[in-house]
Amino acid sequence: LFGEVVTFSHFLPRRSLPYSRATPGELKAIGCTALDEQLRAARSRAHVYGRSSVRHVATEEGVTYIQNALGWPEDHGPAH
Repeated sequence: LFGEVVTFSHFLPRRSLPYSRATPGELKAIGCTALDEQLRAARSRAHVYGRSSVRHVATEEGVTYIQNALGWPEDHGPAH
């Protein structure tokens, strides 16, 4: 198969990506250099990540980093 590479992870691959400081210990999950090296070795054009609880899209050094935080259930009101 030929085409663009998109990678995914739960943790943030770069310290420059925004994250919620409201969660104790969150800094431990931010900025995994080895993960960023792996996605670049795979020639990823876009990387979708989680954990940060902050919606964000930005391109850094040729990779577009995407986080579409959904929030917590209480952020959305009662279920119908």
